[in-house]
Amino acid sequence: MNRSLKIALSSIAWAAIAAYLVWAGGLGERKRAAVSVHEMRISVRDSAEIGIIRPADVRRWINAAGLDPVGKHIDSIDLMAITQTVGSHDFVRTAKTSVGLDGVLTVTMDQRRPVVRIMTDNGYDFYYTADGYIVPAGRHSAHYVPVVTGHFGLPFANGFSGQLGAGMEETEKNVK
Repeated sequence: MNRSLKIALSSIAWAAIAAYLVWAGGLGERKRAAVSVHEMRISVRDSAEIGIIRPADVRRWINAAGLDPVGKHIDSIDLMAITQTVGSHDFVRTAKTSVGLDGVLTVTMDQRRPVVRIMTDNGYDFYYTADGYIVPAGRHSAHYVPVVTGHFGLPFANGFSGQLGAGMEETEKNVK
């Protein structure tokens, strides 16, 4: 085969590949333009071990924030707002949100693992987690961990929530 024929065949092959990529990209855009969210799947990865957060809780948080995605076009959904809403809760360690062309919005998260509950005489009741996070205990919270009670001083303000090291430096900032 001579050199000019190889160049011509190679040019035709590359042009066909480029045309296919343009066509496939347009097909994906047309598909995306027609898709609405019909389902929200919530996955709490470590729920069998920890069991603090339930998918129903996450749905309630999203709905309370006015971010319910079901029935909305996928381009109109604010994934960052949903992720921040879910991630703002104290027992959520990580949260990720995505939406696929199949119309399913997926929220995936990991929970903080409480290792001890501390109840002081002055009324502050909180959990200390495995990653060094202070989480105030709710009225209805009961997790099977050791409980420490008594009268002792804490290196952060009453009502603090956040990373323990940050609590010593910025106690006023995270008080709720």
